Amino acid sequence: MSGHNADRLTCDARFQDSQGLAQRSVFRQNSFMTSPAKIEISASPLAMLTGVVMGLSLTAFSGAMAFRLSNDIKAGSLPEFMGYVGLVVFGFGTGYCLWRMVTTKGPVVTLTDTGIRDTRIAAEEIPWACVHTMSTWKVQHQNILVFAIDPAVEANLTLTRMARWSRESNKRLGADGLCVAARGIKIDHFALAQMCSERIMQARAEKLASGKSAATANPV
Repeated sequence: MSGHNADRLTCDARFQDSQGLAQRSVFRQNSFMTSPAKIEISASPLAMLTGVVMGLSLTAFSGAMAFRLSNDIKAGSLPEFMGYVGLVVFGFGTGYCLWRMVTTKGPVVTLTDTGIRDTRIAAEEIPWACVHTMSTWKVQHQNILVFAIDPAVEANLTLTRMARWSRESNKRLGADGLCVAARGIKIDHFALAQMCSERIMQARAEKLASGKSAATANPV
């Protein structure tokens, strides 16, 4: 399956593996997964440094507009106002990138056969079985995976501040779910999408097989 076909997949959020590890091992023989069961993806120092440099440049440019270092910018003008807005937005973004560079240790994204964990979103793992849909959100020349999950599961996640702050604004822009970006980590979007889609399909297949096993064991 190509990464492009991973843009939208459906998975029943109520899947439970009633047969345990023995049942799961049977389906590994016909697995959808072509990658290792557990994958740990670390931050890309170069990408993070690039983000900091770009942020500093945009912050400096905004500062020049806000403080009217050019004679073409008049007091109370729109460019001056936009300069102050840029100082806040780009300054905050640059600070966040610097904070991530200093504090990020270990894998940022971890994929297992049971779920995905992104430390930028939450401390807990998000089960594949609770993913209703996975789609790609294209914004500002960037592809971002959007996971729409069971609301009850999302409510119990310990979301990071950034995830909480951006959740509603992203929803208004059309991304109603938890966003996982390949930017800043050592993987590209389509490879990440393919590995996630494989695991979602695996969970769905196991759910269906588990239901058939239960029906066989308890005939009407």
